[in-house]
Amino acid sequence: MSEANVSRLPRWIADHLQRYLETDGTNGHMWDSTPVGGPGLLPTLLLTTRGRHSGKPITMPLIYGEANGNYIVVGTTETVTLHSDPPGATASLSSGGSCTTPCQKEVKKKNDIQVTFTKEGCRKQTQTMVSTIGTSGVVSPVLFGVFGLIDYGTGSVYKHKPNPLMVDLDCKENE
Repeated sequence: MSEANVSRLPRWIADHLQRYLETDGTNGHMWDSTPVGGPGLLPTLLLTTRGRHSGKPITMPLIYGEANGNYIVVGTTETVTLHSDPPGATASLSSGGSCTTPCQKEVKKKNDIQVTFTKEGCRKQTQTMVSTIGTSGVVSPVLFGVFGLIDYGTGSVYKHKPNPLMVDLDCKENE
């Protein structure tokens, strides 16, 4: 992992990654999550991918769980569902893209999203979907061990609220 990548990580993640690499996992496989509000020791693995733009290898420590002998990975995006009354409004997302309600869009979990609803004859309305940390701040106790791999460094511990998002548009009556 390049120094530039490490410098963009929170210090506690960079330290954990360094310990894991220097000891070949002997010191790093089991990570103490209590300093960041977690339930205690959690198993971790290292996942190396190639940067979408740079093409360079990027290695990140991930907390994982197992289900039926398989490792489970939770992604950094989620699907948000958008509804309007009346339906057929254009929902434009601050993160990019739009759709016609009712609809769904895939978004990054880590950032708040402004959604602007427009429909001819109706007043424009903007709502915020807030990116919040999931149940325990590190892992969902109900899901951990079944679906419990959390990539805290890139945001998969987050989810948007409200989801689904429903707006009542103020529309003129057609006479």
